[in-house]
Amino acid sequence: MTVKFKDYYEVLGVERSATAEEIQARARDYLEKLEQERDAKRKELGVADDLLRVSGVNTAMLVTFGENEIKSLEDLADCATDDLVGWVERKKEKGAEPIKHKGVLDGYDVDRQGAEEMILAARILLGWINPEDLIEPEPEGEEGETAEASAETVAEPDSAEAAAGASESQPETDDGSTATTTS
Repeated sequence: MTVKFKDYYEVLGVERSATAEEIQARARDYLEKLEQERDAKRKELGVADDLLRVSGVNTAMLVTFGENEIKSLEDLADCATDDLVGWVERKKEKGAEPIKHKGVLDGYDVDRQGAEEMILAARILLGWINPEDLIEPEPEGEEGETAEASAETVAEPDSAEAAAGASESQPETDDGSTATTTS
């Protein structure tokens, strides 16, 4: 029995010269179809369009939200981080195994910080939180001080002290100047 050899490209049904373009076009078509199916499912579940305004949320997540009764910005804003990413319950009994409770977005690449940012974004979009009221953390220096504060605390020795070779630390007066002591 003889088996006829078929070229890989012949099996795919594409010409060699257009292989990469054809594969990319097929992939785009598939992804567009998948996105349309997810969007239709989201709408069928009653998930509001405005959830798409939340950074980090995609249509696959919207379907999952709908399956878990998160159908509006208000529903997402009402969530706690644990609702989205899950939590671990540890029993007090010795030797008891911890119990992992799944969150709504379990299986997605969303960590606690990502979930917190989604919830915060929903609250901002609803006007529950004014973004101007949020405090931006200041950049920290090496020892936890702000860079500006650490630059201000570096003191240059007074030229008279340096010339005299003062090796002892000098006490500071109430006005911040250095008091001189005699030995």
